[in-house]
Amino acid sequence: PATGYIEGVAILTAVFIVAIVTAINDYEKERQFESLSEENDNVDALVVRDGVSKQISIRDIVIGDVVCIEAGDQIPCDGVLLSCDGLEIDESALTGEPIDVEKDLTRDPFVLSGCTASAGAATYVAIAVGRESQWGVIKSHLEKEQDQTPLQEKLDDMAAMIGYVGMAAALATFVAMMFIKLVVRPPYLEDVTVFNYALDAFIIGVTIVVVAVPEGLPLAVTISLAYSTKKMLSDQNLIRHLAACETMGNATNICSDKTGTLTENRMTVVRGVFANKKFDDTADPTVPADIAPRALDAILQGIATCSTARIVPPEIAHRDDDPDGLIHDTRPVLIGNKTEAALLSLATSPFGNEDDYASRRAAAQFGKSGGSRLFPFSSVRKRMSVIINEPVNGFKSKPVAAIPSSTSKRLTRSSGAAGIPTTGDGKMRWTLYHKGAAESVLGNCTTYLDSDGSTKKLTAAKKAELERTIKEYATSALRCVA
Repeated sequence: PATGYIEGVAILTAVFIVAIVTAINDYEKERQFESLSEENDNVDALVVRDGVSKQISIRDIVIGDVVCIEAGDQIPCDGVLLSCDGLEIDESALTGEPIDVEKDLTRDPFVLSGCTASAGAATYVAIAVGRESQWGVIKSHLEKEQDQTPLQEKLDDMAAMIGYVGMAAALATFVAMMFIKLVVRPPYLEDVTVFNYALDAFIIGVTIVVVAVPEGLPLAVTISLAYSTKKMLSDQNLIRHLAACETMGNATNICSDKTGTLTENRMTVVRGVFANKKFDDTADPTVPADIAPRALDAILQGIATCSTARIVPPEIAHRDDDPDGLIHDTRPVLIGNKTEAALLSLATSPFGNEDDYASRRAAAQFGKSGGSRLFPFSSVRKRMSVIINEPVNGFKSKPVAAIPSSTSKRLTRSSGAAGIPTTGDGKMRWTLYHKGAAESVLGNCTTYLDSDGSTKKLTAAKKAELERTIKEYATSALRCVA
């Protein structure tokens, strides 16, 4: 009796320790999952503040920001359209309807977060962000605990099965002991009452159940997986699910797409044929292109307008190891499609007389009444197109670089639309520029732009020559765009 309390206290202490360790581990795991989920949901969005385009985290978007989106972008916040060109939005995440919804400034100018722009481009002003946005309201009602990993589920099943076997063994032990007492009646049990013997048999059965159930095994696996995720997080590897540690532990080969993973995620125009003149080194040009101003202007006009990319001045960043030290990358920041940004970089270099592409886009007046129209890239057409309302003698601005005018078609009219810049004689024309897969665009061409600015017929021999050039660039692992 003096020491009988030891077993009970030991069991209670063990249960208390297991419960505390489990609770602490679950708490740490939930905190880790929250931080990982925040990193996973943290994406950049393009906004315009104080007239300057910049990429910021969607967490930093505030009401009143002007947000720019194009095909493929996720809507970061709720807003009202300011301008749009053929914008279509996939709202299936909110409504369940698989049909894309066309947006315009009059009938349906509202965009909702959580949706995806499937076509077109637009700018809109943010009116609701974070938990107050449509997607934030939905996510707040969908929060739930993380599911167990496959290994944890298997271990739980195994522990339950072992428990069932232990309970069966305990029951069999109890029945056997009572059978010995009541039926066999050995002499050494004559002095033991049935109640005391039954109590002893019950305690032995409970002991068998307690010993048989491996309640510490799932806990040990959970702790080891949580520790693994923390170690991987310190190596800048974000693990959203514990199951990923199991998967990575069994991986023997890792295949990765190199673009943006093993490179800087920047592209540069290194070679090209501009206005029937071949340039073998355009990666770092120091002199203007040796072609006629008229031809260069047509090329630069196509590059500037048939694009949604932007180039902004470089930003100053702090060093990680020295908070007082600064890193200044002199290269401009490229925002948007990397191929389009590479063409803009060429246009704003000495090759294109350091052209101001932003002025050309502003003069085109996209999204305004009587202004130019943009047709986003389509995998069916394999190209992106813009129809530009421009003066017959060209815009009176500093020239830039663009796409060969062999892919453009022109119509002339006598008067410009309201708000459209005109030349002295007031004549305007519509010019259709294309940018896309070189072989696809070339297949639709009947003329080409020569270096003197004239348009010549595309003969079979000339077409074959250009096809050989496309094949040459492709075999050199270059992305060929026309």
